[in-house]
Amino acid sequence: MKLDPEVTAYILNVVNTCKIVDIQSVVIEDGMVRGMNDDTTVVIFHDEDVIEQNHGAFGLTRLNELKARYDIASSCQNFSVEVIVKENEDFVRSIIMKGKGTKVDYRCGKPDQIKAPRQINDEMQAIVPLTEEAVNLLQKGASAMGSEFVSIISNDDGVSFELADVNNDVFKHTFADKAIAIDPESKIKFAHRYPIKTIIAMFKQNMSGTFAVGAKGMLQFPVNGLNLYLLPQV
Repeated sequence: MKLDPEVTAYILNVVNTCKIVDIQSVVIEDGMVRGMNDDTTVVIFHDEDVIEQNHGAFGLTRLNELKARYDIASSCQNFSVEVIVKENEDFVRSIIMKGKGTKVDYRCGKPDQIKAPRQINDEMQAIVPLTEEAVNLLQKGASAMGSEFVSIISNDDGVSFELADVNNDVFKHTFADKAIAIDPESKIKFAHRYPIKTIIAMFKQNMSGTFAVGAKGMLQFPVNGLNLYLLPQV
């Protein structure tokens, strides 16, 4: 069964977005894209404007391998993509990528066996604007301090990030005057800690964008039109 180019492009966008934050398994199904990295620190969860297709759910694992095989096949003339769906099953068994004189197979996983949340158990409370200066300083600070985590803090002084080294020396930068409440009941004062490598990888995709923070500390940031969620760390 041939895959429409629009569906192929959507799947590729999902794969590329997952790879930014080292998510190696993802499910694309009716009305939902969902996945989580092995360390359970970052989630992709998107349920808006998911492309419609009638082939069944895609359970994609080994995303690095899928992307490498796609790159080989798509470089050939007359590139096309086909999917194999067995009778009486509602998910794609395998993807076949073809070009002139070339055929590359990729076996999918079973969607119900992929670790991927079906909902986000947090309610976004505050929106915070990013700046290119803040992201660049965050990168430099991570290198200078050798920190594994960054704390994002919102209080009366504004919104800042803090990094501490093994001696508890602190690097702090305030990058926004205040967080913006999503609704009148929202709490805009918070302090949460996140993995620094992952948050930098996300923020670099749109250094003048905005992120949202939930009541439980989940940080939402859209990348390539898909919502990524970074989980707070103890």
